[in-house]
Amino acid sequence: MLQNQKTVLSRRKILALIASGFAAPSFAISASGAESFVMKATRELETIVNSGATGGSLTQKVRSFFNKYADVPSIARAVIGAPWRGMSAAQQKNYVNAFEGYVVKKYGSRLKELQGGKGQLGRTTDKGAAGVQVEIDFIWPGYDPRKVVFLVSDGSGSPKVLDLKVLGISLLSAERIFVRQALTHSNNDIDKLIEKLKK
Repeated sequence: MLQNQKTVLSRRKILALIASGFAAPSFAISASGAESFVMKATRELETIVNSGATGGSLTQKVRSFFNKYADVPSIARAVIGAPWRGMSAAQQKNYVNAFEGYVVKKYGSRLKELQGGKGQLGRTTDKGAAGVQVEIDFIWPGYDPRKVVFLVSDGSGSPKVLDLKVLGISLLSAERIFVRQALTHSNNDIDKLIEKLKK
């Protein structure tokens, strides 16, 4: 009984951290484990950007990539922050879905800029409770490398990306600013925010 109570409390603490805009803590992921996970994601990303897919086909591939490798619900909660707790279950679901679609469209176009590059493992940094940061350098012969940085945690029970920095732009930081400003401009109306994200 005591163990169950501790588990519930632990989960509550994690959710509270996420809702407050902090990344979920990493439980046991190692640097080598994070590197293996990120290299697997990198090879799949190379396949996507070099597939020649466009339009809806590319969007679906990018959506599948984010769903497989990123903890999109946790990122969405961290981005919106405290208002999450005041949302109904239906609003939370609709917001996460709308946020996912928005991210896929926005970052799908940026990922295409990596076309033709080959990802190579760069520096790995243990960020403590935040997880492990793994840098990947995309290399083209005769050109400067372009860096993609993955922040990986296994706080959800399996390795997942909690932040993705593409060409110097952090998904988590940039979208936290955008979503909170959009919510303010929507007079703190969650339903209006959701509609904005769908456009």
